[in-house]
Amino acid sequence: MNVSGILIAVADRIGHEGWAASHQQPGIVLSDAVAIEVRDVPVSDAVRAELQAATFGALRRHTWPSTFNDWLHAPERTQAEVIAALHEAAKAEAIPSEPENDMPWFWGPGGERGLDDPAKRVVVNGEHYLICGDETGGFRGYGGRRFDIEFFDGRTATTRNLWCQGTIPPRWRDRYPDNARFVTRAKTTPTPTEGHR
Repeated sequence: MNVSGILIAVADRIGHEGWAASHQQPGIVLSDAVAIEVRDVPVSDAVRAELQAATFGALRRHTWPSTFNDWLHAPERTQAEVIAALHEAAKAEAIPSEPENDMPWFWGPGGERGLDDPAKRVVVNGEHYLICGDETGGFRGYGGRRFDIEFFDGRTATTRNLWCQGTIPPRWRDRYPDNARFVTRAKTTPTPTEGHR
């Protein structure tokens, strides 16, 4: 489920159970409604936390960002206003149908790339790659070509099984910043006996 879907589910839950500005009132507070909808998404706890934060971020962007907490807890706020704000945010966060779709289901919180092992993630010039196991047999990324990689945190890696997931859309570049560079190995001069039979 993506952020737009969670916002719609939260709106439906509040429409069914009623909205409360605080836990002392009948109904459900927004934070609890979001937590319930995110709780059952089949992802890791870390991705679930990102998805919950992204859901609140979307709502904050599409209401009154500087006064979001005051807006949310204002006693005069009506259930209809909260549901309308949730639907507005869901519409704004929905996956566009145009070809320039930035694929939140793939790159965004709760998306497929969020499930990758960060230690195996390689991002170079906005392109996303994964280092996969170098076991023998089966298909290998780039036909088994060798890649030497230097990570910006000081790690190095060499692989013959690198797979590209594509160019990271501009919207998600903060989420997946460049973290490495490819290193070109110096060519060695063959000895006189190499290459001869």
